Amino acid sequence: MPPKGPLNRQTGFDGQPSLSYKLTPTQEFQMRSRTARSVLSLSLLTLAAGLVGCSTVDGDHSPEMLTLHQRPVDYYNARGLTIDQNNRMLWNDWQRLTLFDRPSRLTPAATAH
Repeated sequence: MPPKGPLNRQTGFDGQPSLSYKLTPTQEFQMRSRTARSVLSLSLLTLAAGLVGCSTVDGDHSPEMLTLHQRPVDYYNARGLTIDQNNRMLWNDWQRLTLFDRPSRLTPAATAH
């Protein structure tokens, strides 16, 4: 019969006694409740930190900005440049497609291309 108390001697597969600590039911309950309390407090702390997060800016503190980094004038200039470049590329592609981007090989005199 194993001795009473927290120390319990049991024999292993080789017949040698092995030392193991066995907790009483009240000690086991206290340890589980302590673990559950720490997990609960950690999860509540994580939840609170997630809900607080970074402070948000209310209202428009930069009304002169159309985007995050451009004024309306800068935005419209960039838009105009983009449209102009796209139109030029479209006409260059159209000239290549219709073979108008180079001189004809049927000209009597040699032309530089």
